Amino acid sequence: MALNDQELRNCIYRGNFNTLLKDLASDANFQIILNSPRLRDRMLDVELVLRFSAFFHNTHLKYKSPMKQFLNHELQKHRNIEGKDAQEFKLAFKNSVDLVNPYLVTEVLEGL
Repeated sequence: MALNDQELRNCIYRGNFNTLLKDLASDANFQIILNSPRLRDRMLDVELVLRFSAFFHNTHLKYKSPMKQFLNHELQKHRNIEGKDAQEFKLAFKNSVDLVNPYLVTEVLEGL
């Protein structure tokens, strides 16, 4: 079976950022939102985290197709992310996931 784009990125762009993407993709709340174990089979969940990162760091105004190159550039640029930059991205991702998690939204609304 041929590797998909994200599986190739996983091999080519090893480093702190790739590890962080995989950690965030395994976040329980993120997996609840995805609601599809199938997305984990070929690292598609990791690619979704990478897409979040690309638009978080660049905004939609700086997007130029194709998506494949946009994502490759993001991984290359942040390959050795660490410290404050890594924490800032992790916090932004987790806060966004928590905002969309339907179970957490229900709990917040019930508490009002």
